[in-house]
Order: sequence, then structure tokens, then C-alpha cells
Amino acid sequence: MTIHDSRNVYVQSLIDFAFNPKSGIPLFSSTLVFKVPDDLRSDIYTLTITWMGGGIARDVEVTLIIKEAEKPFEFRSRSAQPLGT
Repeated sequence: MTIHDSRNVYVQSLIDFAFNPKSGIPLFSSTLVFKVPDDLRSDIYTLTITWMGGGIARDVEVTLIIKEAEKPFEFRSRSAQPLGT
């Protein structure tokens, strides 16, 4: 299987992917899971995924939306008076 984005960038070296489960007895379902590096630029990627097997090739177009990770919420409070007074 190969992956290209709409700008003809070969993203397979940037985005790790795997099927879960990897194989099965037809007819079966499998989920395509993407792992992207933390420093991948936030953007919308239109990916063309091509796979081949049994002498047949198929393409499917997928939109992958990369958003900046949310920063963890941190709350701190200071009291002007010590507790219990």
C-alpha cells in the first residue's frame, strides 16, 4: 500500500499507518490507523491510498485533518490566608 497527498508529496515516510486487524477471512472489516509525528504541520491532507492484491489495484481518497494538540489544562489557586485560620 502506498500513500500520496494531493500535492504529490510522498507522505508514507512521515505518517505511520497500520491495519487492525492486519488480515482476516473474507469478508472482514479492518480499520486503518494513522500515527503522525508531533511536529507534523497542522493542515488538511487529501490522501490517495492505493493497495494491490490478487492482480487488482484499488485507490481510495481520504481526508486527514491534522490539528494542533490541545495543551493540558492547569489550574492553580493561591490563598492569601493559610487554610484553617
